[in-house]
Amino acid sequence: MTPPSTPPVLIMAGMHRSGTSLTAAILGSAGLDIGRHLLGADADNPHGHFEDVDFLLLHQRILTANGLSPDGFIDSGDPAVPAAMRSEAQNLADTRRAGAVPWGWKEPRTVLFLDFWERLLPEARFLFVFRRPWEVLDSLFRRGNTEFVENPRLALDVWCHYNSRILDLARRSPEKCLVVESTQVVADPAALVAAVRTRLSVPIGFPSPQYEAGLFHQEHGSWRPWLVRQLCPRAYDLYLELRSLADSRSQLPELTDEPASLATALEAALAEWSRTGRAEARRG
Repeated sequence: MTPPSTPPVLIMAGMHRSGTSLTAAILGSAGLDIGRHLLGADADNPHGHFEDVDFLLLHQRILTANGLSPDGFIDSGDPAVPAAMRSEAQNLADTRRAGAVPWGWKEPRTVLFLDFWERLLPEARFLFVFRRPWEVLDSLFRRGNTEFVENPRLALDVWCHYNSRILDLARRSPEKCLVVESTQVVADPAALVAAVRTRLSVPIGFPSPQYEAGLFHQEHGSWRPWLVRQLCPRAYDLYLELRSLADSRSQLPELTDEPASLATALEAALAEWSRTGRAEARRG
């Protein structure tokens, strides 16, 4: 049950490596209380993750209780929330609500528990960030997670699972959801904050500069978008649906099934095979 005079809560989520850290930094600079105990910086996020550790640890424990990877790299299913952890989530939410100011959190695994949080926090609003699947895969592969070294296709399936869940909630409850592409966050942070303020009715101020161009790789022309569409047409279709929902005007890759495109993709894959072989030889 929602307490009287409950401050608004903004839940920020998206697939891993999709720009949610930058989004949370922007909203935090505009006055949203994103937590006091935030995950620190590392090589992947040199300015910090802007991620509430209490929610992170809760989600990891739930995943572990379900026999799943705490990283949340799953491609299907809805992890069950044990009773004890439901109580912990309620206490965590009540503590944050007590601040009597607009608050929220960013944590990618939240996407796996959207139904749970929607029931627990009926006043919640959701800000979802998505990124081109080939760019997410590239970022995940560069990190070297064991799951994706052993099974590269899993990264694509996880991207689909996360973004399918986002799309489902956004369609079911459009009045409480805002979907944006990472390129929109980068291009106009002030417009993002304004949309949160007006469309989601979260009373926050104005953002300070957060973005450094070199920290967010965008890829427009290569064989990778073509490969993603060939391997998983669903991923490309999902991306197009999310773009439409976000009214995104980002550049689309030029894709064609002509033999010349296939030859280009295969040549690029062969060259990457060569580079990977040399890198393995140096490590060996």
